[in-house]
Amino acid sequence: GARVVQIILKKARVPGFSRPLYSVRQIQSKTRNWKSVSYDEIEPGDIVFWRKAGEDESCTGGGDCHVGVAVGNGQSFDNNGIFKRPEISRIGWRIRWRFLGAKRMR
Repeated sequence: GARVVQIILKKARVPGFSRPLYSVRQIQSKTRNWKSVSYDEIEPGDIVFWRKAGEDESCTGGGDCHVGVAVGNGQSFDNNGIFKRPEISRIGWRIRWRFLGAKRMR
């Protein structure tokens, strides 16, 4: 999740993403001043966050949160596990994850 998003943002030359980031919390920190986007407003390129079902919204680490990049049609590009290959998957429905929010670069 976080590493995939960091690589995409680095390739797109988004300021603040030239150095490696390894956690969802770091991505949240770097995007905190970006525009918050509701589920119904998500567009391709938005950064999408999920939290593990039953967890709070703090994303303290240890796999309690997840991040991806919206690609359109209600889908995102991310990897659902540290050893899994990145893939396109639905934003709204995930077995163990709940939509937390999305951010758009201003």
